[in-house]
Amino acid sequence: MITAANNPKNYGEDRQTQHAQSDSASPCLFSTADGSPEISPGWLKNGGHQFSLKRCSVEAIDQLNALTVQRLNVISISDLPALNASFNLVSTIFISMGWYFIRHGAWRRHMTCMIVAVLSSICFLVGYIIYHAQVGEKSSGYTGWIAVVYFPILASHVLLAFVTLPLVILTLIQVFRRRWDRHKRIARWTIPIWLYVSVTGVLVYLMLYKWFPPGT
Repeated sequence: MITAANNPKNYGEDRQTQHAQSDSASPCLFSTADGSPEISPGWLKNGGHQFSLKRCSVEAIDQLNALTVQRLNVISISDLPALNASFNLVSTIFISMGWYFIRHGAWRRHMTCMIVAVLSSICFLVGYIIYHAQVGEKSSGYTGWIAVVYFPILASHVLLAFVTLPLVILTLIQVFRRRWDRHKRIARWTIPIWLYVSVTGVLVYLMLYKWFPPGT
């Protein structure tokens, strides 16, 4: 006896029915009824592939936008101090590397490292402004030996941070003007001060948020 499962004609009709159902349900998905991926016929018949491609593009963009919004929502104002400290850490690493490379004559590597350090410092500055515009200054309330250590670090960090910005700008201006002699003279002051500000920025974060948070 020939059953429907063994009848080639009936099997072909069943396959067509499965494909039709797959096309009407989701013309953008692959049909995997037999365990192997294949493109739905809805992509290829009667010019319907154009509609399917457009629909798939819209669905992909919607999914990407939703994922982007979800990831952006993960970062809140309370996360900015840690993020800013990370930018300071990146600046510290690349300033140190750039200083090392230029002292050994590797000016191309020096330039790459300093570009990364500048971009990281810009990201820190933006995050710092956003955080303090929303939250303001955080009081440490430190007393005793912690205050003796913390406040000099904080004061020197803040004061030299105001000096670092114009120094970095002046140093970069000499690069654009190709005044390498002036660039070198200014950079002798810029790099160590900039490095100190980046290092102390990380230390201030660690003391205030990790090692000795207020109220502990």
